[in-house]
Amino acid sequence: MATTDFGEFLSENYPDDINELHDLWQAVTTGESWGAYGVKWVGPKMLIEGINSKLLLVSPLSREAFTGKVNSLYKGDLSIEE
Repeated sequence: MATTDFGEFLSENYPDDINELHDLWQAVTTGESWGAYGVKWVGPKMLIEGINSKLLLVSPLSREAFTGKVNSLYKGDLSIEE
């Protein structure tokens, strides 16, 4: 069963380092599997599969919000996109 709660998903699948954080960011922004994070599409909904659980992003707005959450985890001076 998948959750729609960002915090719950991240507490169960927290990236171990900047590379895994980047993999998660890539999976969400590209809509394709990246590193340890699998992506499946269920109609217009994106399902992200972490190691321990799944996150269902039900709309483009929820994908944008989760991308912002992932960006906020990045503590460097540069944007994760660079």
